[in-house]
Amino acid sequence: MSSPNIFAEDWQACLHAHYLYVLHAHDLSNEASLRLVLKQVGFDDAALDTIRAEIQTAVQEVAPDMEPDTVEPEPVAAGPA
Repeated sequence: MSSPNIFAEDWQACLHAHYLYVLHAHDLSNEASLRLVLKQVGFDDAALDTIRAEIQTAVQEVAPDMEPDTVEPEPVAAGPA
């Protein structure tokens, strides 16, 4: 008998937030693999479409005429500060 995972809801909430970030950042390289992980933990296509609509609505509410940020961030140097 396996016990229920007490962190399952927190993990799904974390993945949901990360997917919102990936969509907002237009991170296509991570979106496909993240969708696979989301489906493995119980999200279906309808839920993923809802999350996509959520971020699109949020962006439109903030600034309907604003273009996504296309500036690449500076790489962080490795090593001691």
